[in-house]
Amino acid sequence: MKVAALYLVGVLLLIIYGLEVCPFLETLPPVELGSVIWAAILVAFAMRYLLFRWMAHDRDAVDIQRPWRCLRLDLGLWLLAGLLVTGWNLARYALSPGKRPQGKTAPHPVYGLAKERSAQ
Repeated sequence: MKVAALYLVGVLLLIIYGLEVCPFLETLPPVELGSVIWAAILVAFAMRYLLFRWMAHDRDAVDIQRPWRCLRLDLGLWLLAGLLVTGWNLARYALSPGKRPQGKTAPHPVYGLAKERSAQ
């Protein structure tokens, strides 16, 4: 239950961050942004549940004295959720990451996303 509450807090913080900071995400309606992030986190949370059930058969896999295993699993699942959101946004809005903004020397995906979204 505590993990579910922390995942919920994480989703709320990501939505607030997206609306306030990210140039592409701030152009989306809050409900749309929230539903995409929420769906990706639900996938990650379901996978976490299944992986912990699978790991429970191995007594050494879930050991309270070695929290790094759980932390690595959670970080990997949050990374998966981020990749799912990125993939959804790329497919849904036909964006091309990595375009160079004027005056910048290195490509950065966010610049390309924000520039194309604002041009639509």
